[in-house]
Order: sequence, then structure tokens, then C-alpha cells
Amino acid sequence: MTDGLDAWLDRAVLRPADLDTGEAEVLVLGEFNHFVHEKGDFRLAMAGEARRLGFNVWAEELGWSDGRRLARYFETRDEAVFDRLSLFGWSGEARADRDDRPTGIFRASLETYPFDLMRAEQTRFYRALSPKALHGFDVAAGHDGGYVDLFARLDATGAPQAWRAALARRPGETLEEETTRLTALAAEALQRAAAEEDARRRVQLENAARLERVARRDLQEERELMRMLLGDKGGGGSGTGGGGAKGDGGGKGSGKASPPPSFK
Repeated sequence: MTDGLDAWLDRAVLRPADLDTGEAEVLVLGEFNHFVHEKGDFRLAMAGEARRLGFNVWAEELGWSDGRRLARYFETRDEAVFDRLSLFGWSGEARADRDDRPTGIFRASLETYPFDLMRAEQTRFYRALSPKALHGFDVAAGHDGGYVDLFARLDATGAPQAWRAALARRPGETLEEETTRLTALAAEALQRAAAEEDARRRVQLENAARLERVARRDLQEERELMRMLLGDKGGGGSGTGGGGAKGDGGGKGSGKASPPPSFK
């Protein structure tokens, strides 16, 4: 049995240098267990090969807030960021009016979670990693850092006060009520963004049509001017001299045309 397993592993395990992603735009790495020391070495080896192949933007199984804070770490290399990650046990921004911690068997796993060991392993990984950008795409467990980071971003962008008030936490709100409220706000924001994009495109089309009309008008005016100039250069008159013929209005001329020039 052992020999069969070893033979299977020899075929199944891929050396990092043999990694070939083809035309893939996303490369996904996983591990059998979070709490294995060699996990960090495996991820670093694969990360190096992924970067060699052009993958330099990372998304990790982290809360959105932890992802934003780690992105700041990679920009500054300030390890004070690690003190405010829920991944490492930070709960300083948890709600005071509601307990959002897991219940049942998951509560026991949270209370015995080896945060110190996780921090030791993950900081070793982060110190050796140099991504162009990093994002978190999981729930933020144990704290409300998402609100803190969101309002810091709103402050920096000068968001309207009404939008800030709509996003603010509601004391006494249940988790279900909060989820419903924020989901509705997200849908409204998407609709508003789509409407603004449609309006922007309409303005662009109207401006393009206006420019085209102006260009056509200018071209017509140039043609009229050229026609007038060419007509003045070669036009004859109604007089009797210079080869002109005096017309009677009925198509008959009473004048005499000038004789052809003599080349003698």
C-alpha cells in the first residue's frame, strides 16, 4: 500500500519549476491544512514561480479589511499592521452591542485558535512575499475593521454625507438586518454607477455628434468659399468688350465675339 501511495505521489506532485499555466489568467494555490509548518515554504516556492510567469497580484483567503491592511504593509513594510489583523486575533473593532462570534462547535474552535502560531507562520510568509497588490476575499471574522477602513476611504474621497450616514452602523441592529440593509445599499450603488456611466456615454456621444456637425458646417463653408473664388476668376460679364456678348435675355447674342488670336 505504501509503495502504491509513493508511486501516486511521484506522479501527482508537481515541481514548481515544471509549472505551466498556459493562457490562464488566474492561478489558484491551496493546501490540505492551514496549520502545517511546511505550508509557508510551499506557498513561497509556488509564489516565486508564479511571479516568474507573470502572476504578481495576490488574492488571499482573508477578510476585505485584513486584505487592505496587508496591502498597506506591502507598501510600507510597517509591521505595526500585523497588530490589527483579525487573522492574528485582533478584535479591537468588534461591535459592543452584538456578539458576532461563531456559535456551537465553531465557538470552541475560535476560542482555541492558535493565533500566535498563525502569526509566526504568516509573518514569515509575508516578509518574503513581494506582490504588486494583495486583496482579501473572505469574511472578516471577529472584528468590524471593514467599517473602519471603509469610512477612512470615504473620508479620503470626500463621499457625500448622506451616503456616509446610510452606511453607518445601526446600534441594536441584528446581523440579518445589517446584511439586508447593506445588500440593498450595494444594489443601489451599482444601479447609480450604471446610470452615471450611461449618462457619461450619452454626453460623449452628444459631444461627438456636435463636433461632427461643426466639422461638416466648416467643410461646407470652405467649399462655398472655394466655389466663389473660382467663379470670380473665370467668369465673364454682360458687356460687349473683351470677348463678351450682349444677350437679349432669350439666348441670342447681339455682340460680336473677338477674333481668335493670330500667331503670325
